[in-house]
Amino acid sequence: MKPTMIALLFVLPACSALDPGDPSVGGAAPSAQVAGDSIDTSGVAARPFASIIVASTGTADVASGPASSFPIYGTPDLMVAVYFNGLPDNDYLGWIEYVAPDGGTYQLEPVAFSVGDAQAATMALAGQPTPLHVEPAEPTSQGWRVIQILPVDKTRIVLFGMSGEWTVRVYLETPNGAPLASTTFVLAE
Repeated sequence: MKPTMIALLFVLPACSALDPGDPSVGGAAPSAQVAGDSIDTSGVAARPFASIIVASTGTADVASGPASSFPIYGTPDLMVAVYFNGLPDNDYLGWIEYVAPDGGTYQLEPVAFSVGDAQAATMALAGQPTPLHVEPAEPTSQGWRVIQILPVDKTRIVLFGMSGEWTVRVYLETPNGAPLASTTFVLAE
């Protein structure tokens, strides 16, 4: 029997909240379109994938909605929501990398999270003296949501005027190799 070949390109629509698939906020789930190179899926379980939304926080825990450009001065924090799909119930170690406009890694943060019924309290990370606290990922219509805050105001970003196009990359288990997802945003002067 000849292996099945498919190719998928996930296209995220414009949305108005951190859960773009939640109809209560006017979002729509992403659509899958066939395009690009073929992927051999014979004998392979569904691969996990992720999507990323960046939003500004006006006050603690209040998101103003996703955007692609934020003022470098006056933006206290950026909220990065990562939606994981295709993960069985378990505890996971994810990595969120922030790449500055000069192409260098500004920050690489480990994120321990659980999906479904998995309930670990902490996760040991080699080379780190303190175990990571495992946060349960929030189930949403878009996938299992993990949120991380990137401080902007009163950081090196503002101090050194690091304006321009930033990249956010998400990795699962190890920050080596190809990211599971990436997106860009602009910090504008």
